[in-house]
Amino acid sequence: MAEEQKPDEDLSSPIAAARHRLLDKAIRAFNLNPKKGIQVLKESGLITPGEPESLATFFLRTAGINKAKLGEWMGDSPTVNTEVMQRFVEGLPLVGCTIVDGLRHLLARFELPTEQRKVHRIAVAYSHIFHIRNAGDYSSSDTVRRLTIEILAFNANLLETSVDRKTARMGLEEFVEKCRGIDKGHDLGREELETMFQELVDNPIITIREREDEGNLFTAPIKEGWMKKQGGHHKAWKKRWFILCNSTLYYFKDENDIDPKGFFPLENVEASLGLTNPKQIVLVPTGRDLLKSAKFDTTGAMVTGNHKTLLLLTPSEQEALDWLHALNQSAVRSAISHYDYQTSVNFEISAT
Repeated sequence: MAEEQKPDEDLSSPIAAARHRLLDKAIRAFNLNPKKGIQVLKESGLITPGEPESLATFFLRTAGINKAKLGEWMGDSPTVNTEVMQRFVEGLPLVGCTIVDGLRHLLARFELPTEQRKVHRIAVAYSHIFHIRNAGDYSSSDTVRRLTIEILAFNANLLETSVDRKTARMGLEEFVEKCRGIDKGHDLGREELETMFQELVDNPIITIREREDEGNLFTAPIKEGWMKKQGGHHKAWKKRWFILCNSTLYYFKDENDIDPKGFFPLENVEASLGLTNPKQIVLVPTGRDLLKSAKFDTTGAMVTGNHKTLLLLTPSEQEALDWLHALNQSAVRSAISHYDYQTSVNFEISAT
C-alpha cells in the first residue's frame, strides 16, 4: 500500500528515487484528471488493482493530493468510488468523537463537492461508519446521516455569510427546527443541538488547503484552452492545449496530458492582436531578438526553442481578446537576461 512521502526520506537509492518519481507523477495526474491518476497508480504498482482499501490508504497517507479534486471524486456514483469512500472513512479516528469532530477529521482531508447528490453520498458513507464506531450515541445510521446533512448545511451557511453579508445567517431556532423529528420521528435533545450550533458558530469546519494541495503546477490556471500554434523552425500550424499559470504559457498535445510539450516564460514579452486576423495573437519579445522558450524532444530532453515571435490562432475573436488580456496581465518585466529553465520546471517530463 502507498505510504506518505516523508520530507526527510532518503532518496539516494535508485529504487527509492524511482518510486518517488512515480509517486509524483501519479499525484500530478490525479490533480489534473482523477481517473487518469488512478490508472497511473495501478500501472506503476503504487496501489493494488481491485482493492478499494489500497486506494483509500493511498488517499489517507499521501500528501500533495488536491483536496477539491479528491472530494469531487469521492462523491461520484460508481461503485468503486463508494467502496473507496467507505474504506477511507474507516481509516479515520472516529471512536469517541462527537459527530462534529468526526466531520472535522473527514473534511481536513478533502473539500466537499458542490453537487448536493455527491454531498449526500459522502454523508451516507460517513454516517454508516460513525454509527458503527459510536453505536450508543444515536439510534441508527439514518439518524446520523440526517443530522450530518443538517450540520453540513448550517456550516455552509456560516462560511457563506462570512464572505457575503447579504446572505442571512441561520439562527438557533431555525437550526433546531430543521433537526426536528430527525431521530426516527423523535427530536434530539435541545441541549445537544444548542451545543452543536454554538460550536460551529465559534469554530466552523474549514478544509485548509495546504501548499502540497497544488502538487500539480497546472491545478489552478489563469486561463486554459485550445489554440493553434505556429512552429519556430517549421512554420506548420498545430493544434495544442494551452495553460497559462505562474507567468508562463505551457502547451500540451492533449488537454488530458500530464506533462507539457513545451513552454514560454512570459518575461519581457508583449502580446497583441494580429493586424489582418482578429482571431490571431502575436507574442513578441521586448529588448531581445528571440522569445524565451523551451520544448521537450522524444527522449524527454529539454531543448531551447527558436521563436522570434509566437503566432497563436484562437477559435474566436472573443477568445483572442480574453487570451490577450490574460497574457499581458501575466507578463513580467525584468532586467534579468538569464532564465533558469531547470528551476522553472518542477516536474519530470516523460518521453512520448
